[in-house]
Amino acid sequence: MDVALDGDADAEHLLIVISACHGVEGHCGSGVQVFALHDAEWREKAKAQGVAVLYVHALNPHGFSYGRRVTHENVDLNRNFIDFSKPVPVNEPYAKLHSLLLPDTWPPSSENQAAVEKWIEKHGATAYQAAVTSGQYQFGDGLFFGGKAPTWSNKTIRSVLRRHAGSARRLAWIDLHTGLGPNGLGERIFACRDDKVAYDRANAWWGTPAAPVTSIYDGSSTSALLRGLMWDAVYEECPQAEYTGIALEYGTLPITGSDGRAACRPLAAQAPRCTGRPGRRYPGTDARGVLHGHRCLARADRQPGPAGDVPGRGRPRRLT
Repeated sequence: MDVALDGDADAEHLLIVISACHGVEGHCGSGVQVFALHDAEWREKAKAQGVAVLYVHALNPHGFSYGRRVTHENVDLNRNFIDFSKPVPVNEPYAKLHSLLLPDTWPPSSENQAAVEKWIEKHGATAYQAAVTSGQYQFGDGLFFGGKAPTWSNKTIRSVLRRHAGSARRLAWIDLHTGLGPNGLGERIFACRDDKVAYDRANAWWGTPAAPVTSIYDGSSTSALLRGLMWDAVYEECPQAEYTGIALEYGTLPITGSDGRAACRPLAAQAPRCTGRPGRRYPGTDARGVLHGHRCLARADRQPGPAGDVPGRGRPRRLT
């Protein structure tokens, strides 16, 4: 993981821009971050308004390096931010679908596909999306697994927040993702607790009359209502700050097929084989290699990585 601070370390107004929460999605997020760091006009405007910008790059370095959505623990990081000192949530609809989503043979048989389609016909596509994607904590080899404990990335982003956001009085957050929605369209999804004041503030900052900020709470987002989301850490680690956040979700390829399982099949094919060890090496996807040649982030902080990653390289430095 890399952390770069552009601005005053004690700034009261802080914008945090994050890439690779979902590993492989970091290619888009990294591009946004690198572009911003090379945009002199943007940097000067932020500085003039007293806004420091904290770039958190490759939050999930294993997934980024090996073309996976999940962490090296096979955990969906954006379902991992629950209170593990309490009983974990039980996703009963997912439990009924698990064996269908991850059948013993691959590709799935016609009987398997028919069973999934029957479930969708009975419960609806919206319920299917919620069952599969909202997060589950019982099946470690399953889809959208939230984990049994805080992951390395969970602990590390909390450390980053404590270290760099402790002076912020107003904290903005843009978490960069890809996948849902029309190809190339950036949906701005409200990323706070269900708070009308915070929503109105986010919509005033990032929404437009034609394209308001969407919300998982009122059904306007392409995303289902999720649990264990990463931004929960901001409330816990930065209670002094007025927090406003969005997930910026860029659509990629459309979901095809009668029941949308095309989105799940690649993940399902991988999940039973996940061992937490590096798999196939994808050319050009190394988390550090993405930023080679980019002088700004080359000077940034390098956080110690999970098992097998390169050790940290010293203290954070402020960009100038």
